[in-house]
Amino acid sequence: MQIAETRLLKSNYSLTFGTERTTRIAAAGFLLFLCLFDVFYTQSGFAPLFEFVSRDYDPINILVSAVYSLAALYLAFLFILGTVASRWRYKIIYLSVFAFAIFIEYGYSKALGRFTNIFDITGALSATSEQRMYSLSAFIDLAAFIPFILLVGICFLVKNNGRAYGAGLLGTVIGLTCLFYIQLAYTNPILFDRQFTTTSLGSFFHTTTEYLISNPIIEVKPKIRELVEIPVHAQTYEPNNNIIFVFDESVRGDHLSLNGYERPTTPFLEKLANEGLLLNWGIAVSGSTISHPSYDAMISGASPDTIVSMGLD
Repeated sequence: MQIAETRLLKSNYSLTFGTERTTRIAAAGFLLFLCLFDVFYTQSGFAPLFEFVSRDYDPINILVSAVYSLAALYLAFLFILGTVASRWRYKIIYLSVFAFAIFIEYGYSKALGRFTNIFDITGALSATSEQRMYSLSAFIDLAAFIPFILLVGICFLVKNNGRAYGAGLLGTVIGLTCLFYIQLAYTNPILFDRQFTTTSLGSFFHTTTEYLISNPIIEVKPKIRELVEIPVHAQTYEPNNNIIFVFDESVRGDHLSLNGYERPTTPFLEKLANEGLLLNWGIAVSGSTISHPSYDAMISGASPDTIVSMGLD
């Protein structure tokens, strides 16, 4: 009885949760394949992190990067281990999450040359149905079927003759993954200048967690217009002429029909121009590739020489 209790304790507190040796080897082998496939096929995964660390000869930073990388690898290994060792109704949950993650990450890698970040979620949620359909072909990478089919095959081939895992292991995997990527959302900008990368599976968890922390789902709800009363004495300061100055983000001047683009992308602005109510300066160069400094430079009247000498700040 005492021997059985000792074995049970060892399995409960083991880093591999007492899974069989064959299961552990299969999970580790698949994780190695996934890491290599990420690096050599997508040029993502740990490759950008290795490049970032290679430029830093500080041994402490290298050690911190190694610790975080091992933690990320262990969590990915734990996810794969749960996929292989669990009962089939739980395997389906693991496989569904894996399939969704891998197709998203490989799709973005194909279209943008990198795995996802929080800005991609914002863009996807704010895109119209037409934009999503237009982008669908660019964001589908059939190579994602390779790791998915391989993992499904491992689930069929590897037989768990001992204990079949279920909700307990699944809850542990979710809990540990959330804890790691929540703190990474705060430490990544500080320790790694947002350059920490991991496997395609880990990148999906990282992006999702960071977005939920930085941009709660409530923020993506449609904005509701509110009536605002005219301030007291506003009539006294009313100008003779009103100018509405519109700053639009991420717009290319050569894609506006107002500037001669073939598609009618700005019919309302053209109507205003025909009525003499709009002054079009044509195609111009932005002060920066980021909205805020471009806006600041424009409203302050900064010239190119001023930006060079004083900086965008």
